[in-house]
Amino acid sequence: MNSGSEIGCERHNFRTLRTVALCAFVTLLDGFDLQVVGALAPSLARHFAVPVSALGPMFSASFLGLGIGAVAIGPIADCWGRKKPLIVSTLLFAVCSLLTIRAASLDQLVIFRFLTGLGLGGAMPTTLALASEYSPRRLAGYTVSIIGSCVPAGGLLGGLAVGAILPSWGWQALFGLGGGVPLLIAILLVFFLPESLSFLVARKADARVIAKVFRRIYLRDVTADELKRLKSVSPVRRSPISTLFTEGRAPTTVLLWLTYFMNMLIAYFIVNWLPSLLASIGQPSGAGARSMVLFSLGAIVGGLLQKRMSRFCGASPVMMGELAIFIGTSLWLSKGVIDYGSTMALAFVMGFCIIGVQIGLNMFVSEFYPTTARATGLGWGLGIGRAGAIVGSLLGGVMLRAQWSVGEIFLAAIVPAAIAACAIAANGAWVRARFGIEARQ
Repeated sequence: MNSGSEIGCERHNFRTLRTVALCAFVTLLDGFDLQVVGALAPSLARHFAVPVSALGPMFSASFLGLGIGAVAIGPIADCWGRKKPLIVSTLLFAVCSLLTIRAASLDQLVIFRFLTGLGLGGAMPTTLALASEYSPRRLAGYTVSIIGSCVPAGGLLGGLAVGAILPSWGWQALFGLGGGVPLLIAILLVFFLPESLSFLVARKADARVIAKVFRRIYLRDVTADELKRLKSVSPVRRSPISTLFTEGRAPTTVLLWLTYFMNMLIAYFIVNWLPSLLASIGQPSGAGARSMVLFSLGAIVGGLLQKRMSRFCGASPVMMGELAIFIGTSLWLSKGVIDYGSTMALAFVMGFCIIGVQIGLNMFVSEFYPTTARATGLGWGLGIGRAGAIVGSLLGGVMLRAQWSVGEIFLAAIVPAAIAACAIAANGAWVRARFGIEARQ
């Protein structure tokens, strides 16, 4: 399914594991930041003497920055390399998170959150691309699965950090933690993160540069035969964006974007509004917070198992099955009379399914596009997905203001899930027809 040169590490060594670990830590910060900011909304509203509803522009700016960052940095990483854009993105969200502490007005807060989102959005596709390129080929799908699971894991850590730090140290300490840790990681990236060997080969880098990176990864010098084989790869002449639409990829690209949009719409609709919906049907105090913890746990488990399930059943059937389960869950919740235990179990199932689909999409994209367009494919998919997140957040508010019942809201959530499932089915059929293979990671 993939085209273009692929130079993958076929065995573990400490340096490849370190590279993947650094990518995982960067991704962990994405989930941490989003969870912390949502939990700090009441504290921020009190600090700036505004109602919580006035913080809507702050959340929108963050999502907008995430989308623009993913779309913009992906092509840059495919043209200029993975390392420098990742370092710049990490530094940007580290510094802007620290500057948030000094925000003197709501307008400054919105600006700093936009810039923080810009850095976080640019980091995600770059870490996914780099981690998959440094993994042994047989484990590349597992690596993308683990990296993707770091987002809900970071959210879980963010929730724990809020509970431990906010009462004693205030919201400023959490932004300090959210900026100080990525600043440290950015320094580690400068010294310990290698450039992607696959990228250097595909972009026809100087032989000395390739030999230097090869030595850094494999802990030995490249042989003359290996160097000759690496240098024999045809140079890349297309822009990374145009690569997404050439050689039969256009239908898959469009269908992937549609799936990203619909799936992220569902994900952020649930994350932002499920606690309010549970409160409206008389669930016990604290049920909303616990439902988000279980949603995150389900997301982590679903992400970690996604690769194994896709290996045996195929990527498309697994994602379609997860969406079918989500539709069944939504139908059940639409009754509005579910007991507390069932509600918590369903929150876990929804996290498992929706984030499982998200990670499944990332796995498919990292395998489908060639090295020279991998970060672009991931970045554009994630960026369009962030647009879906904005729509999902806004739709939930509109439905609540229009006094839709809980049953009506969960029934409405079936529509984007069904569209996403149809898009996945159509994409699977196209991949089989055009490339003659079933999509398996």
